[in-house]
Amino acid sequence: MKYYNQRELGKICRYYRKNYTTYTQADIGEELYYSEQAIGCFERGTADTAVILQWYVKHGLTGFKMDEIYEILRNAEKL
Repeated sequence: MKYYNQRELGKICRYYRKNYTTYTQADIGEELYYSEQAIGCFERGTADTAVILQWYVKHGLTGFKMDEIYEILRNAEKL
């Protein structure tokens, strides 16, 4: 069961990484000890990993589209 719009959140993170950082999916995977494929799955919205989301926040996502991100998380179904 999905509790929030994973695809939209992943899309925002991918856009941020590609347009506002010099990191590749491989770079993030290496830093977090995840595979490049796992990072790609997160950015496509097919994987739900808080550790990966934390990486984006730590690397500047907090100043980028936070209203949209908060709205996605606010609209989450109740557990």
